[in-house]
Amino acid sequence: MGLLSYTHRAHFLIKNLFKHSFISSWNDLVGSKNATPEGEICSIEAEIAPKYPECKNSPRCSWTSCSDDIGFIKKIIDKTKKDNNIRNIYLLGMSNGGMMAQAMACKHPELFKAVVNIVGMQHKGGSCVPDKPVNFIIYGGIKDTVVPPVNIESYAGYFYEPMNNTFNLWSEKFNCLKFHDDKYLYFDGFVQKTAFDCKNNVKIYSILNMDRGHLWPGISSNVGYCASSAQSNINYLKCKKSNINQWGNDFLMEILLSL
Repeated sequence: MGLLSYTHRAHFLIKNLFKHSFISSWNDLVGSKNATPEGEICSIEAEIAPKYPECKNSPRCSWTSCSDDIGFIKKIIDKTKKDNNIRNIYLLGMSNGGMMAQAMACKHPELFKAVVNIVGMQHKGGSCVPDKPVNFIIYGGIKDTVVPPVNIESYAGYFYEPMNNTFNLWSEKFNCLKFHDDKYLYFDGFVQKTAFDCKNNVKIYSILNMDRGHLWPGISSNVGYCASSAQSNINYLKCKKSNINQWGNDFLMEILLSL
């Protein structure tokens, strides 16, 4: 099982913490562009992210790496499979890592049993769909203003594809014939859509948390930008809080292992 992470908001946070141009992200093939067929991926008033030194002539709205991150991750997977007896591969990512997980599913669906995009809606007009069926879960928090799952424009002025649109695109692509809508309480309140009876028996999930924002399921604050005690040069008070995951990992694993 793999986990990709990194938040768009961390660009601005890291820049302020270090007062220099250190930046890091995954190139999900959309955030490295200025526009999709539906227009620029950020507004005129957007907080423009710092640019990668290796990205020549980066357009105004671009903010991710322009490296071949898909090729890099595939090499790791190929090497791991060669050296180990692996039956199924599950890929999970949060925020920009979720965008990257979806991009990997689109480029190499044959590699994965299932892929989970957690609070990582790809940019408006650029939400990809693979050519071959793969189980897919897209998860969002209704209170998320960093990568909003419903309202399209983020607090920083970037535009994101509503998660319901992505769910519909995947469901249509794989000819899903049956759908189930559900509301339930599992520590938090959820609205879940499931598409099944699809090509190759894959399932597509849209899971919207009605009580949280830009968070991994089961924790109370975003720890993606926090430092360990060994990294004492970074003194950020939010990192001092305990973020034990009491239920979120189990919540995701139960769904994944049922596929």
